[in-house]
Amino acid sequence: MRIAEYMKKTTAALAAGGLVALVSAAPAPAQVEDYRDIEYPELAEFEIPRPEIYDLPNGMKVFLMEDHELPLIQVIVRVRTGGAWEPAEKTGLAGLTGSVQRTGGIGGPRAMSGDELDDFLEARAASVETSIGQNVGFASMDVLKDDFDEVFQVFHDVLRYPAFAEDKLEVAKAQARSAVARRNDDVTSITAREFSRLVYGTDSPLSRLTEYATLDAVSRDDLVAWHGAHYHPNNMYLGVVGDFDSAAMKEKIAAVFGGWPAGPAFDREPVEFESERTPGVYFIEKTDVTQANIRLGHLGIRLQNPDFFAVQVLNEILGGSFASRLVKSVRKEKGLAYSVRGTIGSGLVYPGVAGFGLQTKSESMGQAIDAVLEVLEGMKTDAATDEEMERAKGSILNSFIFNYASKGQVLSQQMLYSFYGLPLDWLENYRRQIEAVTNDDVSRVAAAHLYPDKLKILVVGRAEEFDRPVESFGPVEVVDIAIPDPPVTVEAVAATDENRAAGAEVFGRGSGPGRRRADRRHPQRGGDRRLDAGPDDGAHPGGGLSLSGSHVGVDDHADGRAAPGGRRRHRLHGARRSEHGVEPGAGGRPAGAAQPRSALRGALRHRRGRGPGGGRGGGRGGPVRRRGPELSRHRHALVRRRRGPRPEVVLPRRSPLHRHAGGLRGRLLGLSRGRRPAGVVRRGDLGRRQPALRDHRQELRVRSRGRSGPLREAGGIVSSGCLRGHVTGG
Repeated sequence: MRIAEYMKKTTAALAAGGLVALVSAAPAPAQVEDYRDIEYPELAEFEIPRPEIYDLPNGMKVFLMEDHELPLIQVIVRVRTGGAWEPAEKTGLAGLTGSVQRTGGIGGPRAMSGDELDDFLEARAASVETSIGQNVGFASMDVLKDDFDEVFQVFHDVLRYPAFAEDKLEVAKAQARSAVARRNDDVTSITAREFSRLVYGTDSPLSRLTEYATLDAVSRDDLVAWHGAHYHPNNMYLGVVGDFDSAAMKEKIAAVFGGWPAGPAFDREPVEFESERTPGVYFIEKTDVTQANIRLGHLGIRLQNPDFFAVQVLNEILGGSFASRLVKSVRKEKGLAYSVRGTIGSGLVYPGVAGFGLQTKSESMGQAIDAVLEVLEGMKTDAATDEEMERAKGSILNSFIFNYASKGQVLSQQMLYSFYGLPLDWLENYRRQIEAVTNDDVSRVAAAHLYPDKLKILVVGRAEEFDRPVESFGPVEVVDIAIPDPPVTVEAVAATDENRAAGAEVFGRGSGPGRRRADRRHPQRGGDRRLDAGPDDGAHPGGGLSLSGSHVGVDDHADGRAAPGGRRRHRLHGARRSEHGVEPGAGGRPAGAAQPRSALRGALRHRRGRGPGGGRGGGRGGPVRRRGPELSRHRHALVRRRRGPRPEVVLPRRSPLHRHAGGLRGRLLGLSRGRRPAGVVRRGDLGRRQPALRDHRQELRVRSRGRSGPLREAGGIVSSGCLRGHVTGG
């Protein structure tokens, strides 16, 4: 009642113009004619949180940052190691070590297999992961606060006592071999991989590729040795972020990792690479593509370079956004590519790659390269405009905050910069350094770090479709991307009678008196093929499966000839059908005996073959399909031979539980798909009672059309629309 009165008063007030007066009294916001005239306030100052940093007595550096938003704790570890320092003949060793360190289980006082470790973590909704990259090793742990203590101890064991189980190493090798086999499937990946190898030099450790032979050369002892050489607390940085108290966390870290003694310091030599910027033109033939994949560039700079901040602004102007010069020229003005990109890369351990790439149709390959070269030349001669500078710096600064959206990101960044020797205030200085970049700074770094005359040009595509030869840009070197074949580890078997007999026994293809070869013709394929009918084990000498003329059936004649009248009779050799199965005939098989597997497989695969004269003889509803019960019964006999006998229940012929196996494919209520407990009727048994099933199905169909809702029958309940319902027995 009160609500109704309130609604009446509110409606009356609105009608009286109270809302109109309220809206008209509010000040209208200022409007601008052009979006470029919108004035934005200055970016607010914000303080980046700093983690607490300290060292354990064994040399491990620890980073702590509390975050009480959620009851979660994350642990991050960085290790001084990397694939750049692995032996050339065992390329892939570091990656295998990082993978099997987690999957291969743990030793020590709390030994677990890899599967047991999986179960342990899954029961606590926790995760522990390890890996090794090109110049750093990683490990991480995510866990609920309440489970931290026990999972943290296991995390320590994964780092210190990896078991490197042999079987898990073989799994990792198989996955690595699969990656080797598929590495040339994607043209974009090919272009990026080979261009990086060209820039650093094919002899550099940064350019090595994992091959079948290098994987085979890696053993478990190599993994153990690699771990022992690099995994020491004084080579590790450990960070913890989440819902914890720092004082208590320090005690836990000391208790778990404090007893791990220090080892040899990481003293690997710097990675070698080709430091000279030398031009070159390279080509990879890829005939299964319709576009030319193009990459141009040279060696970049290191992140520690004083010009790093000015180069970031240059990158944004040159190819870092939709408003960049490359996009405007190549995409908008010339329409040569949907996507074009390019930046001068910066690395932490070694220089990055200055790369500029695009995809264009094969017929415009030369035009696209000319357009990119034109923009690069113009970047050195045409200074950046004030508008370009404002847009580039605004884009960088406005997106800067998203790098530190969580405390976990901040901790990871702080660990990264400390790991590579950058000052701790590097993040705080980033914004100030970007704001200080001027037009002259951009022109200066473009002249110092951009070399259009020393570019390496890589083209991947179909040379016959290019608008002009790749040689027009200079002498061409063809890059070979063929994958070496895996080494043969199994000796060839001599073709002796003894070995043939052994092979025939293994594959179930005996040479008894009943073995023969039957014709299989494929008129539509323009030729004849022959198929071995398989062994008969002497059950009916001379009999076999005929696939002549692509017509499927079983011959009545030992020599494979057609039955009188030019039409093959589709029935089991020497046997006749009965109401419940196949009775033995002259030379026939007993009911339920298994048809030779190869013959049965051929019959099942060619049920829709063409009959003599090109007509349909074995299609849907043809003679072979009408003999489905025999094929189904013999298929189940094969299954029983492989899996062993299972108890069955034979129901009365007209039981309402029966369903026609071939047409309905029903199953009993409450049974899991793919499982058949004891006491369940098999499809093979159901198929023997087709007349009874047809009668019952027709009865259910008539009844279901006459009423809605479930139908009740003696012995079970059939749902409405009973042909797709499930039946449960009494």
